[in-house]
Amino acid sequence: MRSLNKYGTMAAAVALLAASGTVAQAADVDLQSLQQQINQLQQQLKDLQAKQAAAPAPAAAAAIPVAAPPPAGTQQPGSFLGAFKIPGTNTMMKIGGFAKMDVTYDAEGNLGAAGAQSYAINKTALANATGNGSSATGGNAGFALAGTPAARQTGRFQMDARTSRLIAETRTPTEYGEVKFFIESEFRGSNYDGNSSNSNSSTLRLRQAYGTLGNLTAGQTYSLWTDRATIPNSIDLTGPAGTESGVRQAVLQYRWDLDKDQKNQIYVGVENPYNDYVGADKEAFTTAGGNMPIDNTTKAPDILAKYAINGSWGRWSTTLMARYLEVDDVAGLSYPNGISGTKNVYAHDATIGYGFSTGPKIYTGLGNAKNAILFRVSGGEGVGRYMNIQSASAVVNGQGKLQTQLVGGYNVNYQHWFTDSIQGNLIYGQQHTWNKNACAVTGSNSLSASQVAAGCSQVANGLQNTVSELEANAFWTVNPYVTFGAAYIYAYTNVGSPLYLGTTTGATRTYSGTTAHDNRIQFSTIIGF
Repeated sequence: MRSLNKYGTMAAAVALLAASGTVAQAADVDLQSLQQQINQLQQQLKDLQAKQAAAPAPAAAAAIPVAAPPPAGTQQPGSFLGAFKIPGTNTMMKIGGFAKMDVTYDAEGNLGAAGAQSYAINKTALANATGNGSSATGGNAGFALAGTPAARQTGRFQMDARTSRLIAETRTPTEYGEVKFFIESEFRGSNYDGNSSNSNSSTLRLRQAYGTLGNLTAGQTYSLWTDRATIPNSIDLTGPAGTESGVRQAVLQYRWDLDKDQKNQIYVGVENPYNDYVGADKEAFTTAGGNMPIDNTTKAPDILAKYAINGSWGRWSTTLMARYLEVDDVAGLSYPNGISGTKNVYAHDATIGYGFSTGPKIYTGLGNAKNAILFRVSGGEGVGRYMNIQSASAVVNGQGKLQTQLVGGYNVNYQHWFTDSIQGNLIYGQQHTWNKNACAVTGSNSLSASQVAAGCSQVANGLQNTVSELEANAFWTVNPYVTFGAAYIYAYTNVGSPLYLGTTTGATRTYSGTTAHDNRIQFSTIIGF
């Protein structure tokens, strides 16, 4: 049995070795077969590459059709953001506007109704004799000199939405270039005071209505005197003291672009004239908008020219202006206002007013790319109505001669962007008027005949000389349709001589003080479309 087991074991071992050799041999065969297949594939690839290299180049693929560009003058889609096409025309139209609410609190007198003309520009406002009533007669008028009835009043809260606006704009392609039409209105019409006890209604008034064809502008818009790109961003409707006025009037303006990038530009314009002088018709100057002497003749437009340079650093503009002023009295009225007695002078005289306005907006390059410094200087002889604190441009003296008045101002604004939607502005401005032939009086507010004979043409008592303003504000533009603003404003004025208050009911002294000031807090909300 042991022999059989022995031989059986040996047989099993031989069989196992034989099987192992068979497996190894089969594996070698598989590897050889795989290598042959690889060699065949490599040869096929080489043959294919050779055939491709020898084949002729294929014909170029046909170009994908592209629409031809539209003819010159065709309205480009999207070139007028937010506009829609008027059916049946080539005109694109956009309608917009906003509701603006101003909330103000004045600690002393008050600078004017919320969002309105901010500063007193006449003796009635400075005296504020009645202490209440409309902006023309009392409490809403402006600064209150010490001793006047209104100076006894402190604290005034106001809310106003009359600066809300409606705007429409169209653009139409023509063979001469694009025609643009723009109209803007707001609710600060003639019945400014409205009815605060009930309806708070107000009249719609025209702000701008003009058209452009290429670089030509015609209609009512801002005067070339105002360079809106370089004036401070104030919360106040009329802007800070010291800058040029935002006069809007009938204009004919043209712009030359001296290079294709519009880095250098020249503007010229002829604009509506207005003889804003005092001393004629026995009336005191109140505002440039309310004092058009009947004895005036407007024989020539106001002529303006502006040069502007633009770059990545900012912008700088300079404007020059010339005006023709004339008085032609045929009635022999007494000059100036308030003469004691009668002195008939047949005034017939003319003079030329002239002025300049210049300043830059320069990006600081520090922090936000929009951070900037703005600076303006404006002034001249006979340009009173073009200044932000409007004053008479000329006076008629006792001899019937028309004399221009010198006025000048400046302001500085640092604009800081905390984020792309939140900005702050720190603004300081001042304006001064050198009132010619202004003489002080005692015991009244009228010139005597002897003073007129001596060359006096204005009463210095209560005549405003200087207005200064400091404003710190912030604006948050939530989105293109909503903006919130807040500001603190300090304003100061002085007059040539104190007003006589001896006959004024409610006055606390015989003569007023010569200075007045106010502290104002203002909030604004703009919601538009």
